[in-house]
Amino acid sequence: MKDTEEIVILETAARDMNRQMRTDTGTEGSGKNRSVKKAQGERTVQDLKNLLLLHGQDILFAPGMQREKDFMQHGKVSVFEHSVGVTLVSLMLAEKFNMKVDTRALVRGSLLHDYFLYDWHDYHPEVGLHGFTHAKIAMENACRDFDLNEIEKDMIARHMFPLNLKPPKYRESRILCIADKMAAACETFRIPYLAEVIKELREAL
Repeated sequence: MKDTEEIVILETAARDMNRQMRTDTGTEGSGKNRSVKKAQGERTVQDLKNLLLLHGQDILFAPGMQREKDFMQHGKVSVFEHSVGVTLVSLMLAEKFNMKVDTRALVRGSLLHDYFLYDWHDYHPEVGLHGFTHAKIAMENACRDFDLNEIEKDMIARHMFPLNLKPPKYRESRILCIADKMAAACETFRIPYLAEVIKELREAL
């Protein structure tokens, strides 16, 4: 499948995940069926959280990542919370569409995609236009603080496509592109998604 075709398919299909992402608003159905669906959803989120901790615990506890709790991303969501949310959505997309991915790289690249380590709401003349430059800065910071493979580097460097002109090279990068935009839209418009698990992780780490 061509890269652009896969991006279009992901973007189209990702809209169907809204109900699943809003775990704190309940699930459709009633009675026994509703309870079963809710239990299955909770197990899925728990499994994804376990994957995040398995592959990304060292990143989550790193000083730079902890600093992200003090920087706001969209609305009242910190960069830390955004990064955790995007990682969970990336995992959900890969699972929903049964995609063969490097799960470790998907987790680590997603966690580090906004590792730019400054408050982008403040004026930083040396940075330039944040939307166009922060991916490169995030990759440089991440390469300095962690050992990254080529997939993870590509994910971070190209997650702002099409603002950054080079399209994502790997499937993991394309998943991150879509997950980041989904999470950003939810955060900007105050649409809750995975709120409970994100809050739990922020407080625990």
